[in-house]
Amino acid sequence: MEKRASRTSLTDQIRLRKDMIRTLYSVDDMIGAIFKKLNRLREDNTIAFFLSDNGRMWFEHRLDRKEVAYNNSVRIPMFVRWPGHLGRGVDPRIVANIDIAPTVYDAANVTPHGYRPDGESMFRSNRDHILTEFHANNPWSALGHPKWTYVEYDTGFREYYGPDDPWQLDNDFETDGPPRNADDLHTTLLEESKCSGSSCP
Repeated sequence: MEKRASRTSLTDQIRLRKDMIRTLYSVDDMIGAIFKKLNRLREDNTIAFFLSDNGRMWFEHRLDRKEVAYNNSVRIPMFVRWPGHLGRGVDPRIVANIDIAPTVYDAANVTPHGYRPDGESMFRSNRDHILTEFHANNPWSALGHPKWTYVEYDTGFREYYGPDDPWQLDNDFETDGPPRNADDLHTTLLEESKCSGSSCP
């Protein structure tokens, strides 16, 4: 079970976030310098990915860390830049960091030999949900969909947030009762936790 309590405060988190944002100024400068260099070299076939491994909770649910199953942590921005191949705009499809290697192989028209990376090329991805996991303290596995989230902890505790609860405030297992398809969600989660290669959702 994820405790919605905190040893910090909103004021502390605002202060910390401001400090962390300041540290990104140098990252912005570095990225700008890299792309200026690419432009000077007239290098127009470099693909770049901008993303995070996971998101940090900024006092949402009164939490102040990463590694939780809620949208604020697992749904991160991902940007891909590939001039001449990808246009501007937002693609609503579900992708994940495990898709980076398959995407690079696809872009380079290369088939890896000797191993099969998890995930699938972002150019071909068509997921309707995604598997997320955490295996350290308080381990959990979850199925995430744009309109719902199902979570199982190793303790046996379960959470479900449906389309009428986009902020994930009321766990149906503790309020309205388990969703009708709870058994199916459990079976799917068990099966997909053992996935490999392009079968990984």
